[in-house]
Amino acid sequence: MSKKAELTHDSILKAAQDVLHQHGVRGLTLDKVAKQAGVSKGGLIHHFSSKDALLLAMLNCVFEDMTTQLDRLLLEEPDLGQKGRFLRAYMRINLETIEQGIPSFILNLLELASVKPDLFQSKREFFADMQTKVENDGLDPVLATILAGASDSLWLQVLFGILEPSHPQIRTVHNRLIQMTQ
Repeated sequence: MSKKAELTHDSILKAAQDVLHQHGVRGLTLDKVAKQAGVSKGGLIHHFSSKDALLLAMLNCVFEDMTTQLDRLLLEEPDLGQKGRFLRAYMRINLETIEQGIPSFILNLLELASVKPDLFQSKREFFADMQTKVENDGLDPVLATILAGASDSLWLQVLFGILEPSHPQIRTVHNRLIQMTQ
């Protein structure tokens, strides 16, 4: 892909995030995305052949970003053989996401899971793989699952506006969860 095509592709994805945030999954149309991105509908279709292809590309970006963050945090874990290493990196992703601000379009992507569950099939496999890694991280699998779930719960409480990202208990609870992996 040429540099110009890559920029257009990225611009369309950003516009789609904006449209998704403004109108939700049901209100996202290729026409709205094209207009927001400043491209023709034909130009948009050149990059994404359908609404589903565009939504899947948006999902893929979220999961690619999460994988990149996880790889970075795994490298920061001091002892490669230490139990709980993967779980700590996973929980740190949640905390970083809370502290840096959860992108608003993530809530819309959760809506997508109920509206178009077939698009989420490959992502279910991603999370099943994550769960397997949590369970095989050297800790008691039940404890590891509880800790991952508690970390996810904090993230979801912020996403749904139950807790403010700056709530002091978030970091305190997260630190305690991290301690419980050692």
